[in-house]
Amino acid sequence: MTQSIPLAESFIRNTSLEADLRKYFYLGSDFTVALRWEGSMSLGRNKYLSYYGGNNQVRSTDFYSLVGTEYWIFNAEFRFPVIHAIDTLIGSLGPVRGTIFLDLTRNRLGDYPAVFYTDNPDYQTTGGLPYRVLEAIGSYGIGFQFYFIGLPVHLDLAKRLEWEKITKPFSIRENGNFVLRFWIGYDF
Repeated sequence: MTQSIPLAESFIRNTSLEADLRKYFYLGSDFTVALRWEGSMSLGRNKYLSYYGGNNQVRSTDFYSLVGTEYWIFNAEFRFPVIHAIDTLIGSLGPVRGTIFLDLTRNRLGDYPAVFYTDNPDYQTTGGLPYRVLEAIGSYGIGFQFYFIGLPVHLDLAKRLEWEKITKPFSIRENGNFVLRFWIGYDF
């Protein structure tokens, strides 16, 4: 929690709350199920903007391309070993681990409702708008992680998921093709 200091009436006034909850289930032999719920909320007259997305948050989006004064992210991963060690001329690349993942996010910007927008390819035949309004987006896919010069390198194949109504969780729509994401960083 962060709180602005109200020294004068013209100063910024807000309170920001953040939470990051994680649970790991070790299945033995380096097999793991990892769950994470991360959320942020900014309250008050001058709400802070939070940027998120990309890397291991919402893999179908670009790094920090999502913005909101309130948001939450849910991630589920199944992590498994692929290769224990690879010795090459340029150094060790192991261990190589695989990941099957699912990401989900919803956000809010100020007093506006939680929505995302995407293109609507059927708008000319249906007479609707050229975009669709979504309450939540996410991604699913598979990824690989290996260490190079001591840094964890990730290659993820992610496909975007879209929900028009979060209250109907099984009304999922896929959008686009699988995209290859490269990032360097530690898992949650």
